[in-house]
Order: sequence, then structure tokens, then C-alpha cells
Amino acid sequence: MSEVRSFELVDDVRAGVVQAYPRGAFDRHFLDAITREAAVRRDCESARLLNETGLAAWMARSPWRTER
Repeated sequence: MSEVRSFELVDDVRAGVVQAYPRGAFDRHFLDAITREAAVRRDCESARLLNETGLAAWMARSPWRTER
């Protein structure tokens, strides 16, 4: 099952979940934290997520992202 298809499975409930459990600035705080870790420990999993998988871009495209 593709990434897009997986998210489509929850389209009908996403708005209610985000309203009941708002994420706030979680994505920004999380990216800040792993960026700080990666700067200190260049061979850690956080560095791999940032540099090899494009985590920041993936999070920016996430359908769970709320408008700021």
C-alpha cells in the first residue's frame, strides 16, 4: 500500500482527530530537537533522518499538518 493511499484511509476522521488532539507546534519542536542532536552526533539516527530520508520535507507535506 502506498503512502498516499494509507493516508486516504483516514481522510474521514482526520479533522476530528486534529481537533480533539491538536498538534500545535510539535513538528517544529521535533525538527529543532533532532537538528540539534544531529549537529552534535553526526552519525546518529536523527542525522540519518534529516540527511538521508528528507524527514523535514516529508513532514511539511504531511496531511496531518495543520495550518499555522
